[in-house]
Amino acid sequence: MCVEKKVMVEIFGEQYPLITDGDEAHIRRLAAIVDQKVREIARKSTNLSGQRLGVLAALQIAEEYSQMKKDYDDLVAMLDRKR
Repeated sequence: MCVEKKVMVEIFGEQYPLITDGDEAHIRRLAAIVDQKVREIARKSTNLSGQRLGVLAALQIAEEYSQMKKDYDDLVAMLDRKR
């Protein structure tokens, strides 16, 4: 049985209440990744709003995910060819 719980996370100085039935530690790790990306972008671009920083962080995370998925798919295809 999944029990939903509220997890408070902080991203770029803002508190966000998240409702999840997942692992609280996992949610906190994800929030830390987002916080780190937003802060990296903020250091490079000091004049952007929080909303724009969030969108740019989301795009960077999506790009990293896309590249990792491509690498994974390529690896699986290579392993399939060797069978």
